[in-house]
Amino acid sequence: MRQWIRAVLFFALLMAPVAARPTEGATVAARSPLSISSEEMTVKGLEDKVIFKGSVVIQRDDVTIKAGRAEVFLADSGKDQGKGTGPSFSSHEGKEIARIELTQNVNLTQGNRMVSAQRGIYDAYREEVIFTGEPEMLEEGYHVKGVAITLSLKEKRSIVEGSQLTIR
Repeated sequence: MRQWIRAVLFFALLMAPVAARPTEGATVAARSPLSISSEEMTVKGLEDKVIFKGSVVIQRDDVTIKAGRAEVFLADSGKDQGKGTGPSFSSHEGKEIARIELTQNVNLTQGNRMVSAQRGIYDAYREEVIFTGEPEMLEEGYHVKGVAITLSLKEKRSIVEGSQLTIR
């Protein structure tokens, strides 16, 4: 019973709004909630990780990401990744999404922009998704392929490595 309560609380934490990590001199802006649905969810509390499998759909604002699998990694709020002893599951307070690793036919839609790839990594602090594994992007008037596509969700810009562009 205790593990079930932890799982519910942990999942509730994921649905809470996540504040962007401020840069020096910047203020923290409130963000809308992140919604994740799937056929199966596994909570790995000691690892601060939640795994979603089967028809995963992630939504926030005008962004929708679909994939076969998503691993959500949490970190203590306000701590730099890779420093200290790492996040602890003992307290649900002060956790935020650090990154989401997406696999199995990843598709992102933001307005009229569509990106597809085999893998993607969403960095919550930078609000970027890096697509690899035959990434392609379609937007009004052009189709681009590359080795890697980095999409900034906040700035609505992209960087394509090894690009091949087709203009319609």
